Amino acid sequence: MSVDHAAHHSGTATTRPHRRVAMIAAGALFTAAMTSAVFTGTAQAEQRCGANTYVHNITVTQGPGPDFTIKLKPTEAARNATLHRKAWDATVSMWHAVQGCVPGLYHQLADSVWQQLECHVYYGRANGLTGPTFDFESWHAPLPDPNWLNYGTSKCLNTQTNHWKGTGKLIPGALDLHGANSNIG
Repeated sequence: MSVDHAAHHSGTATTRPHRRVAMIAAGALFTAAMTSAVFTGTAQAEQRCGANTYVHNITVTQGPGPDFTIKLKPTEAARNATLHRKAWDATVSMWHAVQGCVPGLYHQLADSVWQQLECHVYYGRANGLTGPTFDFESWHAPLPDPNWLNYGTSKCLNTQTNHWKGTGKLIPGALDLHGANSNIG
């Protein structure tokens, strides 16, 4: 079997530049399409701190001194978690989202935020009780005996501030001992 190299190479000198131009144009179009998809895609616009099945988003508001408020906007799945017997799953999932957005929650500060979260999940179906967001304030003391009765009487720890140092609200000039305030970002 013989190959006619002259016939095989005929015309390549004239078609090679056209192929190169076509390949460059195709590459440029592909790059433009991919860049456009990245910058105009809805996935980029929807990314928020903490978003998951139960969390729409999480924001942190700085208060006076070292105090802060974590605002978690729950999804409908979170609001209905107790109704569907998923309160524990929702609480754990939201807790991990909070920890990812606000590192440095330890000891009694973590206990306080966890208890506020658990209470909000329990009462989450009643929007009038919890509001549009679940707000966890750093200055509320954790309950010594957290249970549904104590959550209700303390209004999700909103009345728990007596004699607790927390992040410093009750002690002017107190330091952020757990580093949670300095890690907000």
